[in-house]
Amino acid sequence: MFSKNKSERMPIWKLYNHAIDFVEDTTLPKLAKVYPLSLVERNSLNMWINKELRKRYIQPSTSLIAALFFFVKKHNGSL
Repeated sequence: MFSKNKSERMPIWKLYNHAIDFVEDTTLPKLAKVYPLSLVERNSLNMWINKELRKRYIQPSTSLIAALFFFVKKHNGSL
């Protein structure tokens, strides 16, 4: 139904693509609590990150701000 090849490429670059630059000397949000991951969760997250990096959907960042995430188990119980 959908082309896997077409789904694994980024859209064409547009003029409105832009970086998000932080204002210097601005107070950053408070650090959030870090929750430990199980080995299965850590492996699943690392596999997802590596896959998205290979497809260039995401890029490595040096930002002090992190994105939150959560896991939703599939019907078969896997992540």
